[in-house]
Amino acid sequence: MVGLELFAKSIGIDIYQKFADKETLSSVFIEMGSANKKSLSKMAGHAAENVYTLVKQPRNYFLVVPISQGEKLILVPNFRVYHPPLQDFGIINFLGQMSSICQLVYTLYKNEDAPNWQLTVNRFDLEGEWIHFQQNKVSDQELYNNEKNLLNAVKTLDRQTMVFELSKLTHTQIIGELFAENNFVRGEKNALISMVVKLTQAVIDGGLPAQKAFNIENLLIQKIELKAALPTFNIWINEITYFYFQTLADYTKNQSLKLAEKCKKYIDTNLSEKLKISDISKVLYSSKQNLSLAFKQQYQISLNQYIRIAKVEAAKILLEKTEYSLDQISDYLSFTDKSYFLRTFKKYTQQTPSVYRRERGFLIVENEDRK
Repeated sequence: MVGLELFAKSIGIDIYQKFADKETLSSVFIEMGSANKKSLSKMAGHAAENVYTLVKQPRNYFLVVPISQGEKLILVPNFRVYHPPLQDFGIINFLGQMSSICQLVYTLYKNEDAPNWQLTVNRFDLEGEWIHFQQNKVSDQELYNNEKNLLNAVKTLDRQTMVFELSKLTHTQIIGELFAENNFVRGEKNALISMVVKLTQAVIDGGLPAQKAFNIENLLIQKIELKAALPTFNIWINEITYFYFQTLADYTKNQSLKLAEKCKKYIDTNLSEKLKISDISKVLYSSKQNLSLAFKQQYQISLNQYIRIAKVEAAKILLEKTEYSLDQISDYLSFTDKSYFLRTFKKYTQQTPSVYRRERGFLIVENEDRK
């Protein structure tokens, strides 16, 4: 089974054997990841014969391939669900190839042509309990409200609301049915493409650059159009939505880091100026709230505190390297007045500027930091 092992490694899946008369699983090859074999065995036991089964939990997916009476193979992908890398669309690629993966594994394992079975979906909760799925009809207005709330949650990166609204959307095929008319497959594709377009607009409104968003849209539409059928329509909706959400979340986080770095650089090169958060935010085209939050997240210190510390560090250099008086240093660094300079310096160094200067060998005499 060299061919099967190479295939498993190439797409990143572990393969386990399950026999009807045994509760435990055995690995076909050396495992690349980790899995709860007891839970897998229990859930795989619900998979029917003569169909390929996608088993879905809130954080996991795996496939069940019947091999013979009483024997099944379990295919467990090695990636983190809902955190797919942008460059390869992780879970979305997996969803698009499930039937082909099942058939190829069957062929490589048994050395014979694979049956053209349908792909079914079994859902389980986090504890591995089977969720009996029922399609519930909802009104057009409910669907509209759900979709509106979902798109807004993606745009604002409200994960809790997104999960709640998406759970309603993914427990029904209503979107596909509304678009299907006489061609259900075409209708499902139209529904997915429509959702992709709306999600693209949502993440652009949320701050993702338009070019980046449209590149994702084009790639996803290509993947959808290339599929002959979409047996897991509602899961596609689920994963595509998570993909857009995570892409925007990652971009926003990176931008926050960049904003904080720009802010720090601006402060470090303008220490002689009277630095106010409102003025810095205007220079960096940001709100005061976003700027302060980004800086605190990056450097674990408030923006105002960093400004004071940076000015004190600059004052140390001036005290060591120049003969400037304390008044001159206070004015040069744009402290409100000498008194505030002295208080700030002592707060962060535990000594007055004059003492700091004398301890470093300078003999400039002033009236001992008199205010």
